[in-house]
Amino acid sequence: MRARSWSPLPAALRAALGRIRSIRRPTNPGPDPQTHPAEWERRRPLRALRLLLEAVASQG
Repeated sequence: MRARSWSPLPAALRAALGRIRSIRRPTNPGPDPQTHPAEWERRRPLRALRLLLEAVASQG
């Protein structure tokens, strides 16, 4: 069995993650708010995932 090679994230997913990170800036306290999930992401992880998947689907 061959080891799976992980490719970089697709451009659409990178763009969606960038949007999520931009939402984190005003909602997270601290010196680097983009590096950890916002409170709404922790409370509603399925919603955060759905937003990412919808963003990817809309660009694809």
